[in-house]
Order: sequence, then C-alpha cells, then structure tokens
Amino acid sequence: NVSTDLNGNWDIVESMIGAVPTVSLPTSCPDGKIVQVAGRVWVTIGAQPGGSWLELAPKPLFGRQTSDQSVSSATTGTTLVDTTMTITGIPAALYFDFSSFWRYAAHTTGKLKIALTAPAGALMDWLPLGKEAAQPAGSTGENAWAALEVGGQPWFNGNTTDGTSKMTAAPTGFFFSGDGGTLTVRMAQTASFATATTMYTNSFITLTLLN
Repeated sequence: NVSTDLNGNWDIVESMIGAVPTVSLPTSCPDGKIVQVAGRVWVTIGAQPGGSWLELAPKPLFGRQTSDQSVSSATTGTTLVDTTMTITGIPAALYFDFSSFWRYAAHTTGKLKIALTAPAGALMDWLPLGKEAAQPAGSTGENAWAALEVGGQPWFNGNTTDGTSKMTAAPTGFFFSGDGGTLTVRMAQTASFATATTMYTNSFITLTLLN
C-alpha cells in the first residue's frame, strides 16, 4: 500500500525504526498510513503502536512542454492559450521554490507574452529573467526584469532579425499554493503578427517544497 500511496513522488529522508519521532504523530494508525505534521510527511511501516515511521521528502513537482507549440496573429493580448507546462495536484497551503527554463522563438514585432493560471488563494513573487521587451504606454504586461506577483504577464523579446532563432528565459521565484490545485503556463503574442511565436519541447517548470 505504501508504494501505491506515494505514487513515486517521495524520497525517504529519515527512518525511525522502532522509535517515535519527536513530533506529534498519531499513536494508533494502520500500516501504510501517510500523515503530515507541521510541513513534514511521515508514513507508517507496520501498524502503530509497535511499527516504525519513515519521514518522506517530496520530489519536485514538474511540468514539461511535451511538443512545440506556436501562436500567431489571432492569439494576442488577453487571448492567451494554455501550454502543456502544467503541474496538477499541488497540495494546499504550502510554500515552494518556483523555477523554470523556457526555449522559445519570436519575431521582434510579435514577441512572447506569458501568464500563469494558479490555484485560488495562491501567492507568488517571481522574476521573469529573459530578454527585455519594453512596454509601450498603456499596455498590459511587465518587463522581463520586473518583480511580479501571481497575476503578472511579462513580455519577452525575440531575435532582432527573424522569428526562428531560439531564445531562452529562466523565470524563478517564490510560490504559495493557496487552496491547492493546478499551475499552468499560458502564452500569446504581444501584438498581432503573422510570424508565429513558438514555445519549444522540453521547456519546463518545477515546484520544490520549502516547508
């Protein structure tokens, strides 16, 4: 039951064979019971009392771009589309390190615009870290070096001569999961342009538990 419940997403970091950890854990529970106390996760090996405890550490949550994805003239401004960089099943009320690496191509007119769909109540402070795309007056979006919150929509510039040269961005920051759920990267062009803006396969996002 333990391997099924863990679903491959956890690593053992401490074994308390024949002892009870110095945290408030249940004194009576069945074999394979998973409990979380104060941000730490434990599983029983054998029924309690009398069994053993294993402390577990979650592996980073991971969302990958599974194929090249392009947007062009019709997908601009607020008409963002979901990429396949999605993390589902994020637990509620936990703090994570957010990191990512994106490979994209964009014309200097169409550019790349990014937004995130996050769980209700989520909080985020993040830095887009990519090639600057200056904002005209009255536009919706932020520069690539701006300090953003969860609703930020940064713009990334393309190559100066074409829309096929691959560019990179590495957004990073802090993420609080709120009510828990799903985090998804969305994309669009910043201005309507026939040359497509493309997010390439194996771009990714990760969430690593901090507490």
